[in-house]
Amino acid sequence: MDPRLLNVIEEYFSGIQVVLRLMQKSGIPRPKDLSEWMVTRNEMQIGSFCDGTRYFMHGYGIAVDLPLGVMDFDFGPNGEVDLIDIHWVIKYVAQRLNDFGFNSEGEIKQCFDKAIQDGEIVKFGTQNYRLPQ
Repeated sequence: MDPRLLNVIEEYFSGIQVVLRLMQKSGIPRPKDLSEWMVTRNEMQIGSFCDGTRYFMHGYGIAVDLPLGVMDFDFGPNGEVDLIDIHWVIKYVAQRLNDFGFNSEGEIKQCFDKAIQDGEIVKFGTQNYRLPQ
């Protein structure tokens, strides 16, 4: 895999961990499954974490306005947080492309498509991907 893409994906996963810590500190449980998330989502759809960071819970995931960018991700069927939606990844790093050695969002997408083609990223569900286990 292109090391720049791997760096971007690792940054995205780090952002997910920031969100999980904010959820925990704010008393919002990490879901064990999607039905549990649906209950939480319906009760607390829009709000702020204890530090004032804004969030929006949607479908199977959450979008959070972090200082480095908008972090948006879905939970997996059993509460996993290792899913990759390239559009959300790009959204998170869009203002910092050069920091990762990319000149455009299209260049990240091309690297992502090549990683899929090479089996370095695999399909999971309808719109998400993940690194091979």
